[in-house]
Amino acid sequence: MENPDLIDRYLFGHLSSEEEKEILLRRDVDLTFARALKERKSIFLGLQALGNEQMKTKIKAVRQRMFEEERNKAFQNKPRPKSNRRSWMVMAAAIVLLLFLAWQFLF
Repeated sequence: MENPDLIDRYLFGHLSSEEEKEILLRRDVDLTFARALKERKSIFLGLQALGNEQMKTKIKAVRQRMFEEERNKAFQNKPRPKSNRRSWMVMAAAIVLLLFLAWQFLF
């Protein structure tokens, strides 16, 4: 392949307008250079598309993790219902006291 660095700079848009004109003129005149440019451009676009898909996948994964973290935080910060254990203890103590008093008066 001829001038891969020049072709890469062209594909990335890093050439001056004069250099770009030279590339386009050479593409029209030189069939080997035109093929090399076409192949390199095809590879460039394929890699770019692959990179875009990978980036989309990564972004989707990050969004999913953020959503799960927010959902977990919401459940963790949710106030727990108060335990009825104290109420049961008070009622049990009251019943024991009433039974004790009733036993004292009846016997």
